Amino acid sequence: MVAAYLATPRNETAVLGFYTLGALAVRADFGPQQWHHAHVPDIPVFYIRAVAVRADKQGKEIGTALLIDAVLRCLRLSKQMSAAAIVLDVLGDGQFQQHFRFYAGLGFQPMIDPDNPRRVFISTADVQRTIG
Repeated sequence: MVAAYLATPRNETAVLGFYTLGALAVRADFGPQQWHHAHVPDIPVFYIRAVAVRADKQGKEIGTALLIDAVLRCLRLSKQMSAAAIVLDVLGDGQFQQHFRFYAGLGFQPMIDPDNPRRVFISTADVQRTIG
């Protein structure tokens, strides 16, 4: 199941951007060393499937606000259901390096997934420590 969350201006219906959020299991050996010691093949994570901003609204930090909202929502959900991390796939367009630096600047790290080198994660524990 995937849920979509929309960004709209106050008291308007125009959509400025959105993100989708779901659940996923990733192989334990694709993540950090502590996952390898869990003695389970898969680790539950939150998966941000998409973050998109309307073309005429890009560059106005709407995407950053959407991503922060998604991460905070995942943190709240992690109190109800266990998930070790938040995972997303960096857009593989002509601006991949710029997108990757953006996510790395927020604390996301590459997963060691030979089938998907664009996949990055941040642990829910790291997010919790960051926001207190």
